[in-house]
Amino acid sequence: MTTWRDYEEEAAQFFRDLGMRAEMDEEVEGVRGKHSVDVLVTFERIGITQTWIVECKCWDRPVDKLHVLALAAIVQDTGADRGFLLSETGFQSGALRAATRSNVTLTGLEDLRATATEELADLGLRDARNRVAQLRERLAIADDRDHATTPGSGFWVASDENISLYGRLSFAERALSDVHLGRWPLLYGVDLSHDRGMRARDIPELADGLGSVLDLLEAEVVGIEEVLRAREHRTQD
Repeated sequence: MTTWRDYEEEAAQFFRDLGMRAEMDEEVEGVRGKHSVDVLVTFERIGITQTWIVECKCWDRPVDKLHVLALAAIVQDTGADRGFLLSETGFQSGALRAATRSNVTLTGLEDLRATATEELADLGLRDARNRVAQLRERLAIADDRDHATTPGSGFWVASDENISLYGRLSFAERALSDVHLGRWPLLYGVDLSHDRGMRARDIPELADGLGSVLDLLEAEVVGIEEVLRAREHRTQD
């Protein structure tokens, strides 16, 4: 059985995992005095500090509207940006109605985790798109540098290893292009050590898999750039 203290710690850790600062059992100064809160969350968005007050209810019954109104009052008195009332056993109808007229969100930690997983996965895909574009650009620059130092050699482009690199980058690009089709599992790469395709069953798995693939590709691109730098240095000498 999860205790209230355990639930509070899990809530605080959840927000920390998202890169926010989360302090437990804090006192917050308000216009009408100090308020003890379960978890105080702070973070920056576009350079502006945001403050959230989180109250945790580890109960065996739904939370009533009085606790929603109490949290809403604290949020207003302290000037916090939002309040969160967490409960895994739900909320009474009166609590739900009260929350619609306030800046208090009623949810559970499990629901937050599910939502955050999806949002983090979306961020991961956006990061993957940026990384793919950057790797394409670096490979194009490497091509130009290769031909500039050894005109007509085809040294870099003809390398089997680097043709493979281009191919694996194309797999990642195709997966990112096709993700909106929802045709799971989606092929996003090739495991060269076992000569088999790598497939993701959903967006979180794709974001995680692409992150690993792009880490390897980036390491290879760095190796190519180091080879070209060394060759350019020898040419200058």
